[in-house]
Amino acid sequence: GVGDLRLTVRNTTVTISGTDQANSLAVYGNSQNHVTIQGSGGKTINGSNAPIELLSLTSGLPGDVIISMRGGRDQIVLFDVSLNASLHVDVGTGNDTLMLADSSIAGDLSLTSARGDVQIRLHDGAIARSLSVFNSGDGESLTSLQDVTVGRNVSVISSGGADTVVFQGAMIANTTHVATGSGP
Repeated sequence: GVGDLRLTVRNTTVTISGTDQANSLAVYGNSQNHVTIQGSGGKTINGSNAPIELLSLTSGLPGDVIISMRGGRDQIVLFDVSLNASLHVDVGTGNDTLMLADSSIAGDLSLTSARGDVQIRLHDGAIARSLSVFNSGDGESLTSLQDVTVGRNVSVISSGGADTVVFQGAMIANTTHVATGSGP
């Protein structure tokens, strides 16, 4: 269907990709400590409404998780997830929202956006290595870290539009670099 998602696994890398339509995705931990991926708002993954359980991401999947949306108004929510890998998210070119809550990432977390109004909200989590956020569009962007621990560096770069960056209760082990195009 329109706005549906595709999931592929190649070697040890999990890739979730969207279409140019609005896509909604939930990634969450379940009671067996596995990561579950499910389309939300009526969206399917590989043509199915059923959740997809990735076995044992928590016990050592050495590959990365890549989420790559395209156009449309995308919503990506990750909660209660523990990844023993890096997470790379490209929210695409629409007015998009990414929320990561009550989660831990054993590697790096990188977030990119090419255009549109983007909200990135990270709450109550830990990133073992570095966090990088790059918004290259001219829309309004919000990057919010609340009660998040980062083991290495944080870099937030927004090149245009009205940009807001908020750190509240964030603990960053090394350097922090913030550069905004305009706005607060």
